[in-house]
Amino acid sequence: MCLNKNIIVIVNAYSTSRLMPYHFIANGYQCIHVSTPLDVAPVMKKYLEVEDSLYLENIVMKEDGIEEVIKHLKKYNIKAILPGAESSVMIADQIASYFDVPKNNFHTTLVRRHKFYMIEQLKDMVCKFNKQYLATNLEGLLAWYNAQEFKKIVLKPALSTGSDNVYICATQSTICEGFNKIFQSANVYGFTNTEVVVQEFIDGTEYVVNSVSREGNHFITDCWQGNVTYNGGLLEDDYADKINPSEELICYTKKVLDALEITNGPAHTEIRLNEKGFYLIESGARLSGAIDPSAMSEAQGHNQLSCFAESIMDPKQFFARKSVSFQTRTLCVFYSATTWNFAVSA
Repeated sequence: MCLNKNIIVIVNAYSTSRLMPYHFIANGYQCIHVSTPLDVAPVMKKYLEVEDSLYLENIVMKEDGIEEVIKHLKKYNIKAILPGAESSVMIADQIASYFDVPKNNFHTTLVRRHKFYMIEQLKDMVCKFNKQYLATNLEGLLAWYNAQEFKKIVLKPALSTGSDNVYICATQSTICEGFNKIFQSANVYGFTNTEVVVQEFIDGTEYVVNSVSREGNHFITDCWQGNVTYNGGLLEDDYADKINPSEELICYTKKVLDALEITNGPAHTEIRLNEKGFYLIESGARLSGAIDPSAMSEAQGHNQLSCFAESIMDPKQFFARKSVSFQTRTLCVFYSATTWNFAVSA
């Protein structure tokens, strides 16, 4: 066996993470892909293609077959085990817990994936958090709602991603309609929604902050001010402007990363700011899905993917990174819930 750890394992290398192997292979590493059982919505299928020739192996995990995957991987000298998508955050955490690799605490993995427990985790922080309720039936949801004084609330699946079935509701009838559409339906990964997260609606300016962490050191790779619309109660992303984040926004984001114990790896964090302060909407412990690395590198000299690869291959260089001034105007335009485009201008 080689003395150097030369194997990178990527779990569900979909969307942006399909580009991960190129970074590692170019630097002399080999990659293994682990795919988990998914029965995704048709609109997602084009993002699930994996180029087998890039991988030493493509391991297809069976239902409840994670122990077999761990046993199989034990024969390799593994340097890192990485989540490639929202669907693999918890599984990558679990597999990594059996290896001497950079990792996040598997005992707190649920707070990095479940939209309700994620916000609950903030209650130990010195910051604001939105009031919420975890609904498994309509009666309990309506009782909670009627006891509040919110003008609007948000309903969303507990374990989905993006804007999948996110409803903004202002009346009891729309709440009933939104709950019935989400509960017991399939999310974009094909899993049944057995819980509905219900939260007070937080109005204000929307920010998206992408980051990479190594051993608890957080580097903000890029930050965006978002623009969204509400179409028939459904949340839709329109476009986002890349901005130079304020120190307050950076500080708040790092507090969130610490609270969620994202000590290693990328994160995609959505935040709202209003007159009361910053509020976390959610944070995904994975790469941003709406990222064109080439456009980002042209705009600022680095991107989240390149920084993530660097944090694995050359942590000393990653620790030496300093924040940069964002000189180039960059606009991210969302054509639909699952497609995007970047426009870059000087």
